[in-house]
Amino acid sequence: TKNNRKIAINKIIILALGILVIWFGVNVFANRKKPTNNPAEKDSTAVEYQTLLTAIQAQFIEAQNYLIADKRDEALLALQETQKLIEEIPDSTEEQRSVKREFSRKIATQFLLAQGVNLLVPNLITETSGMSPDQIILKNSKIYTMNRVDNTIFSVPLDTKTLDKITATAESVGSIEKIIDHTAGSIIFYQSLDGLAEFDVAKNALKSIEWQRTWDGALQAGDIYQNKLYIITPSNTIQKYTRSITGYTQETKWLNEPQNQELAHTVDMAVDGDIWTLGNNGAITKFFKGVRENFTAAITPPLKNPTRLFTDLDLKYLYILDSGTNRVVILNKETGTTATQFTAQEFVELKDFAVNESERTIYLLDKNGIFEVKF
Repeated sequence: TKNNRKIAINKIIILALGILVIWFGVNVFANRKKPTNNPAEKDSTAVEYQTLLTAIQAQFIEAQNYLIADKRDEALLALQETQKLIEEIPDSTEEQRSVKREFSRKIATQFLLAQGVNLLVPNLITETSGMSPDQIILKNSKIYTMNRVDNTIFSVPLDTKTLDKITATAESVGSIEKIIDHTAGSIIFYQSLDGLAEFDVAKNALKSIEWQRTWDGALQAGDIYQNKLYIITPSNTIQKYTRSITGYTQETKWLNEPQNQELAHTVDMAVDGDIWTLGNNGAITKFFKGVRENFTAAITPPLKNPTRLFTDLDLKYLYILDSGTNRVVILNKETGTTATQFTAQEFVELKDFAVNESERTIYLLDKNGIFEVKF
C-alpha cells in the first residue's frame, strides 16, 4: 500500500541518515585540530575526544536501529542518552563548537522522527545567499520574496525556478517590514513609515497606499479575505478595513469584546471566513463573527517556536510552521487532529512557507534557499 511504501522509505532515510552521522563523526575526528602543544596532554585529549565520538556514534546507531524497528519509546531513551553525550563535547575551539552544533541539529531531527514526525527529502528550488529574506508569498505560479534592507523584490517562476530580481519603481515607501497577503493583481505589505504599501505585479510598481485607522504602531498580524483587510492591533483587538480605490478605509471593530489578552501573543493569523490566530506559545485560537469558538489542536510534540499560520476558504487544513523544530504541521480544521507533519535534514532555519494544497506542495524559505516539498 501507499502507507507501507511511505514507512519503508522513511526507514531507508533514517538508515541513510545514521550512516551520514557516523561518517560525519569519523571525519571530524580525523581532521580535528589539537588544542595543546604538550605531546602527552595532546595524546590524552585526542583519546578522550575519540572515545567520546565513538560513544556518540554507538549510541546513535542504537537509536537508529530502534527507529527502523518502529520501537519509538526505546529510540527516545537512546536519543536522550546520545544527547547527554553530545553535551559533553568540549567547546574550547570553533571546530569543537561546530561539531557540537551539527550533532545537536541531527539529534533534534531524530527526536522528531521518534515522536512520529515524517522525514521528507525536499527539492532545492533556488539559493538565496546574500539576500537574507524572511518571507515568501505564492501568487500566479510565482514565489515572491524581498530584501527589506533595500526593498528589492525577487520572483521565482515555478516553471523555470530561477531567482529573478525585479526592477521596481518605488513611491513614498519606507522599508518593507511584513508581507500581509496578495489580492487581485497586487501584494500588500506593512512598511516602516507606519502604513501600507502595494506592489503591482504587472507594472512592477511599489507605492504607498491609504490606510484609515484610529490607532498607532505596528500591527501584530494581518490577512486579507474577500477584499477586506483584517488586523490584530497592539491593543489586542481585531479591526477590519474595506478596500477602496485609494487603499483600505472604513475601519470596523470586528472582535466583540474590548480586547482579548490572548492576542498579545499572536505571531500570525489567517482568515477563511473564520479568523485563526497563532500564539508564540503554540496556542491556536478560532473566532467566528467576532466571538471565540471552541477549538483544540492536538499536536505532538508540542510546538517550540511557531511563526507562521496559513489557510484559506476552500482549504481543508491549517498549516503551521514551527521554526523551533524546523517542521511543518498540517491540522484538520474540523477536528484539530494532526493530518501529517514533516521535517527534513536539509532544513537549517525555516522562516516562512507558501502552500498549494491542490497540488499537495509546500514551498519553504530556509536560511539558505527555497525548497519544494510534496506531502
